[in-house]
Amino acid sequence: MTLSIVGTFLLVLSGALLLGILVVAIFWQNSLIQAEAERIRLLMGRVELNLADTYEHGALAASPGLRDLLRGEVAGDAEFLDLVLFDGASAVHSSERVLLPSVEQVVRNSSFRGHETIVLQGLSWAVLTPGRQMMIVARPVVLGGVKKGALAAAVDLRPLYKKLRGDFRLVGLYLLLNIVVFSVVGLYRMISLVLRPIERMVTISESYSVTGGTYFSGGSGSEFGRLSMALNSMLLRIEMDRNELRRIVQSLAETNDELRRVQNEVVRAEKFAAVGRLSAGLAHEIGNPLGIVHGYVELLRQPDLSSDDRRQFAERALSELNRIDRLIRRLLDFTRSQPRQNEAFVLREIVREVTDMFADQVRRAGIELVVEGDCHTMLMGDRDGLKQVLINCVLNSIDAIEMSGKRGGGKICVQIVEKKTSDDDRWVTISVSDNGVGIDVADKSLLFEPFFTTKEPGRGTGLGLSVSHTIVEAHGGRMNIDGTVGNGATVTIELPIKN
Repeated sequence: MTLSIVGTFLLVLSGALLLGILVVAIFWQNSLIQAEAERIRLLMGRVELNLADTYEHGALAASPGLRDLLRGEVAGDAEFLDLVLFDGASAVHSSERVLLPSVEQVVRNSSFRGHETIVLQGLSWAVLTPGRQMMIVARPVVLGGVKKGALAAAVDLRPLYKKLRGDFRLVGLYLLLNIVVFSVVGLYRMISLVLRPIERMVTISESYSVTGGTYFSGGSGSEFGRLSMALNSMLLRIEMDRNELRRIVQSLAETNDELRRVQNEVVRAEKFAAVGRLSAGLAHEIGNPLGIVHGYVELLRQPDLSSDDRRQFAERALSELNRIDRLIRRLLDFTRSQPRQNEAFVLREIVREVTDMFADQVRRAGIELVVEGDCHTMLMGDRDGLKQVLINCVLNSIDAIEMSGKRGGGKICVQIVEKKTSDDDRWVTISVSDNGVGIDVADKSLLFEPFFTTKEPGRGTGLGLSVSHTIVEAHGGRMNIDGTVGNGATVTIELPIKN
């Protein structure tokens, strides 16, 4: 980490100084070009004064000795390439040959426009960046208050760049020395004030353990001293938050245990409520066989019965007693309190057990109970819990049909369908449909709420659907209810098929 910080510091410092050198070079170069332009203006001023002293009426270009005058002004100055005077009709050059046609074009434009013009042409290497090779300055000539044309001078900037490069070598050496000095001093200060305190903090942070007390130390007057105090305060708060988090986690664990206990009690309570309703229905189922058995017993008491009649009556009485035994055992199996556990089971067997349990009750009420779908899907989950869900659904369908007043025309259909989703996941759908009173639209959002019921007092606890919904969700499934008033209802249970 130290080497990367040092390298970054040197890179930033060197880049900043080099950028400063570049800015200085460009500023210096532009300043010298401006100074050169000012020198040209002074020369043009002298030429105008000399022209005023020798001015004669007529065209300036026709004045005798004009070329010698222009040549004398730039004599001895190698930087001047040409000095041109234009009187509105013709031009006079200080040079014997017109080497730069662009100069005459610039002076003509300045004469016609009536203002000073500065043009930079060509490319040449300046100091650190490319620059213009030649500068042309042109301005109108006014003699005796009358504009008499224009005067232009072309200057070669390359000698200026050459001199500037020579002078800039000394500046470059000075800046290089500054880079070295500032780098050494800056590195020393940065290492002593930044890197070493950071390394100490990193070492302490890596070896941090919950021991209490002060963890970081530093001078109270420096920024790192204040940072150390802030870190100490932060670590103390972290430790306090950690203890608070442990307490909250422990409290949440206890709350979850309590919620599971209450949930199990609610499930058992709803189960017992269903048992009570089943018992009420079974009371009629048991009463009929008992009456039959009582009749056969009375017949067996007659002394004139033949041995065949006596045996036949005894077998029929025994058959009715076996029927009563099966009914009671089914009820006992459902009410037996067992710990909830996951096990493999065939869904079709649970559906058959539930339909057999309600067979006599629905027949007596004139309700048709049918099962559709030859699905032998194997599921993994709480067998008794899902059985309780189906019992609640069938009980609700029976109540809905009875509330609709349909006697002899009620129908409950249990359908089992296996399907695959687009993700190749396998699901089994159990739907329990009836043609009872249906569901009010305003009640649909409240059906799975605890203690919500649309039944008459004493016919429901309002926990059946809520408990069933919880059991289905615990298996990773979904439970929905659909229907309208007067058109019955359908409960749909979707369960994932796990390998």
